[in-house]
Formats: sequence, structure tokens, C-alpha cells
Amino acid sequence: MTVRAIIPLALCLAATLAAQPRPALDALVEAYERGDYRRVAAIAESAAADTTALSADDRAYLLTYWAFSLVALSREDDAVARFRQLLELRPATELNPEFVSPKIIGVFRQAQAQHRRADAPSDGITLQVEDRAPSKPGALLRTMAWPGWGQSYRGQARKGRILRIAALAAAAALGATEVGCYVTHQQYLDARDADRIADTYTTYNRWYRSRALAVNLAVSVWVAGVIDVMMDD
Repeated sequence: MTVRAIIPLALCLAATLAAQPRPALDALVEAYERGDYRRVAAIAESAAADTTALSADDRAYLLTYWAFSLVALSREDDAVARFRQLLELRPATELNPEFVSPKIIGVFRQAQAQHRRADAPSDGITLQVEDRAPSKPGALLRTMAWPGWGQSYRGQARKGRILRIAALAAAAALGATEVGCYVTHQQYLDARDADRIADTYTTYNRWYRSRALAVNLAVSVWVAGVIDVMMDD
């Protein structure tokens, strides 16, 4: 089974934890959800002394929580070691950039690179694998298609989510004001009485100005997404 790291990780473990009482793992999950990363590390170190009672899946979850907490504590070297243990146990492990911070993914990539080098052939042939971030042109094309997509592609999940929500809100506002403009413009054209003409024109003018604001908002979100990708290292 491939371990998919999704925050909160408790969601991934809910059914498993309910099936069998494991006080150490339960306490570790509770500490992680509180953001008490030192407590997570302490529990994990104690549990790691004897893992015979834990299944392979449980050990994988333990190492994942442990590594995440070590990154939060700025103990990157220790986190790399825990990620390497995880990869030895579950070589196909990947982290989802939609739910995991770029900092954690960066440390995980280091562990992957070390794991690959450790598994390199010993007959004198060395395979050089370059671990590079997703390309900027690819991210730029994606964010031009929809703001935030490029940021998520580059592993900036939170920024990508904010831009996608802003783009969706701008699109909804633009659609609503477009409909409002069309309806009130037709009412203005159909009006015959002088007072009715004045009233419908005032209403139409409000919708027209609202549509202009919605257009400016949509363009601003799009430009912000593009500039962000272009300025990103």
C-alpha cells in the first residue's frame, strides 16, 4: 500500500485506529493534531524502541508523523533519516503537494535522493538522478489557464488554493454582473414611460459599473498569479 501523506493525517488513520487499541499511536496522533511536535517526537522515539507490536502500516504512519514533526522543529537531518526509514519500508511513498507544505516536501525529496543513491548498483555504474522542481514554463502555462494551478503544480499548495478561490469568486462575480447588465439593459430598452426610463437606466448603470469592477477583479487575480510564478525562484 502506498502511503499518501494527507493533513490531517488522523483522517487517514481513523478507521485503522478504531479497529485496535494502540495507546502510543493514539497519543502521537493527538499530540500532532494539537501541534505539540516535541511531544510527537518523544512518543515516536519511545515507540521506535520496540516496534514488534506494530504492523508495517502502523510503522509507516509512525514514521510519517515523526518526520513531519521533526521538520516543524527544524530538525531536518533527523527528518531525512526518518523519511529514509519510511522509504525503506514503503519505497513507493509520495507526498501530495495539495496537503503537504513545500518545506516538508523539500526534506522528503532529500530523503528520496539519498535513498536512490543508497540503492544504486555496486558494479561501478552510477546513475545520476537530478531532483528538480517542476518547470517554471509549465507552471506559467497552468496559472495562465487558471490562477493558482501553476502554484499548486510548483508545490505551493496554500498559495495555489487561495488564488483558485479568488479566481472562482471573481468568475462568479463577473457572471452575475453580466447577467444583471443584460437583464437591466433589456428593461431599459423596453421602457416607454419617462419615469420608467430613468429608473431602469439608473439600475442598468449600477450593474454596468459593478461589471466593470468584476472585470478588474478577475484581471487582477489573473495578473497576480502570472507575476507570482514569474517572480518565483
